Formats: sequence, C-alpha cells, structure tokens
Amino acid sequence: MTLKTQPKEINLDLFGESGITITEFVSKEGEKLYRLRWTDYVINVWDEHYDSLATALARVATLAHCLQDEDSMLGFKHDPDRFTNNAIKFLEGAVA
Repeated sequence: MTLKTQPKEINLDLFGESGITITEFVSKEGEKLYRLRWTDYVINVWDEHYDSLATALARVATLAHCLQDEDSMLGFKHDPDRFTNNAIKFLEGAVA
C-alpha cells in the first residue's frame, strides 16, 4: 500500500507503556484507511490497518484495557481481522 496524500496523525501514550500512532491515509485504490502503529518501547512494533477511525480507536481502547492493571496478564484475544468484525458489531449496536 502506498500513501497518496499527506497523512493526518494522532499520537497517544498509554500509561507510559505503549507509543501509539494512528495515521489516516488514502490508498492508491482511493480508499481512506487508518494505520494503527504501536510499540512497547522495547523491541516490539505492531502495524495494523483499519477501514474506520472508530475501529482503530476501539483497538486502542482494548489495548488500554490490557495495560491498565500492572499485575494483569491480559492480551488480545483476537487478531486484527477478527477484532474488526467484533468491533463493527459492537459499534453498530452502540450507536443509534
């Protein structure tokens, strides 16, 4: 995927544990997409793509939930593709 327009970015830091950037861009096919890139500031970097800002922010909220308890061993239950399907169902049910 290549960038076609100047990206818009949102930078977040959750509890000093994870650097997060959400970048809006348009693919060469003309689709508006959101790239979620996050790191644990050690060696790990994750790069995920979503069709909507709401879904990308839902993924960030899930990450925040995993990080909020220092003693927690919580992690993601679903990969990004399966997460998207679940998030869409939740968001559609939460908005009237």
